[in-house]
Amino acid sequence: MTQNVITAEFENDEKAYASLHRMQIKSSANGYDIYQAALVKNSSAGAVILEKFTTGVLTRSHIFSDWALGALIGVLFGLHGFLVGGLAGLFIGTLYDTHQLNRDNKLLKEAARTADDDTATLVIVANEKYEDALDQQLRACSAVIHRAYAGDLDDEIKTKKLLNISLN
Repeated sequence: MTQNVITAEFENDEKAYASLHRMQIKSSANGYDIYQAALVKNSSAGAVILEKFTTGVLTRSHIFSDWALGALIGVLFGLHGFLVGGLAGLFIGTLYDTHQLNRDNKLLKEAARTADDDTATLVIVANEKYEDALDQQLRACSAVIHRAYAGDLDDEIKTKKLLNISLN
C-alpha cells in the first residue's frame, strides 16, 4: 500500500461536507485506509479547517502488536522481562504513532495551502492499495481530484524548512 495525500475540490460546500462524512463512516474499505481527512477553505487570510477527523487506524492497529512484540522479547528474560518488555513496546509504539500523526498533520496543512481560494477542499491522508482507490467516491460528488505521494510531499516540507533556516 502506498501512502498518498489526496485533495478533492468541490463546487458546492454541501457536497464537500457530504463527502467528508461518507469518508468518515467508510474510512477503511477495499483498497484504502484513511488516516486523517480535513475539509478546508482557503481565503486571503489563509487556510481555514472547517471540519476534520482522525481515524486512529495507526494507534488501534499498533497498540496490541507493539505490546506483544515487547513482551515476546522480554519473555526471554523471565516474568519481569515480560512485563518490562511489554511496557517498553507499548511506549515505543505510542511514540511512533504520535510521530506519524504529527507527520500526517503537516501533510494535511501543506496540501491545504494548494487549494483554490473560496473552494471547499477535502484533504485526505490515506494508504491506497492501488492509485485511484478513493477516486470513485470522490467523483460521485463531482470533485476535481489531485494526488501526491506522502513521501514526496514530506520531502518538500523538509526542503522548505531547510531553505527557511538557511535564509535566516
